[in-house]
Amino acid sequence: MIQTISKWILARRENARLIKLARQAFLAKYPDRYIVKWNIPPQRLPTGDFVVTVCWNDTRPPFRSWWRFTAGTYATTELADDEANALIEIPKWR
Repeated sequence: MIQTISKWILARRENARLIKLARQAFLAKYPDRYIVKWNIPPQRLPTGDFVVTVCWNDTRPPFRSWWRFTAGTYATTELADDEANALIEIPKWR
């Protein structure tokens, strides 16, 4: 039971760290854009990499930007819409 809880806590910390890094990378590239506080959890790829969604602009639905993190090094790369769609399932806004 304690191992399960500690794994859950570590996963949440990792997700929070990835979201924070993605937001920092987004603001470094686009300093004039406003990030919306949508919490979409990072998605793990079969290679061990992560894809994080950053929502921006206060519209409904908000614009989205996808950032790929390389496993181990946390090197960030912004993905185009078609690249992100090929890697992860992008949720549809209703």
